[in-house]
Amino acid sequence: MYFLVCTLVRGSLYLYLVNLTPFYPPLLNKERRKGDTGGWSRTITTQNSILQAIDNLIKKNRIANWKNWFKSDIVYSLFIQLKCAGGRKENFAVKALLQRVTGAAVTVDGNEVGRIGRGLVVFIGLAAGDTERDVSYLARKTVELRIFADEEGKFNRSARDVGGELLVISQFTLLADTRKGRRPSFTGAAPPEEAGVLFEEFVERVRASGLKVETGLFQSYMQVEIHNDGPVTLMLDSRDKF
Repeated sequence: MYFLVCTLVRGSLYLYLVNLTPFYPPLLNKERRKGDTGGWSRTITTQNSILQAIDNLIKKNRIANWKNWFKSDIVYSLFIQLKCAGGRKENFAVKALLQRVTGAAVTVDGNEVGRIGRGLVVFIGLAAGDTERDVSYLARKTVELRIFADEEGKFNRSARDVGGELLVISQFTLLADTRKGRRPSFTGAAPPEEAGVLFEEFVERVRASGLKVETGLFQSYMQVEIHNDGPVTLMLDSRDKF
């Protein structure tokens, strides 16, 4: 019975993996990811390597009572690993860089367009394929993340808790790909017409929290003055949720 269950589990994981492979670049081999960005070709190399790892785990963690398979961390972790590997397209993620500040301001062409006191500067990068779902998650996370100190100096207060102010700046360079060559590539960034809509959506969602929100000027050359408090700087990624 034990080996029957192992076979069924392995088969199920294999079918799940095969179904994911055509759609998600993280499951494709290095040759595909380096240059070939089109087509629907599958690669068996990655599948076999993952299935070999599954087999090794099965052999290494023989469980006498087959019912424990479905309660064990082994099966759970395998599904989680496969989900992380193929759950979302690699570049489909809103990124937000948060800096806790005592004050900040942004100017465009020498004119100040936004200024805040104690709170957060939020640099937000929008990727091709991002949706309101990504924006909603990061907007909520930004407002509720506990990165302000309480009376004991511990991170137990959020921007909402302390009445912090937010300065939101669009920054497509957060999507830079620096893996190849010396010049960063920004092909993963969303087109301006799409990014602009999602940027405004993010701003409206954080404003709905009741906090004061200032912004830079979308698609403009800006100079940002930041008084980082701590310093405290954190990167948020919408892929962390899904």
